[in-house]
Amino acid sequence: MHTAMKATINIPDDLLRNAKQRALDGGTTLTAVVAEALARYLEPGPARDAPFRLADGAFKGPLGLVPGVDPTDWSGIRDLIYEGRGA
Repeated sequence: MHTAMKATINIPDDLLRNAKQRALDGGTTLTAVVAEALARYLEPGPARDAPFRLADGAFKGPLGLVPGVDPTDWSGIRDLIYEGRGA
């Protein structure tokens, strides 16, 4: 059997109402709902172990530019993109 301590915490009104409704719908107590939610939150897992890091998708070369292509010439860039594709 688990021992339990009493604690006083401040919970936003809407969150407390939702937790009480969840307990009522589940035929359990508010204490059980809060304890389960806290236990789940404290479980180790990849989402809590390390922050998400987006892979570097940068193009190679200086600033990702292709030599000889004017980055302000959208018509020329479009022609290069569709070159050999019948457009």
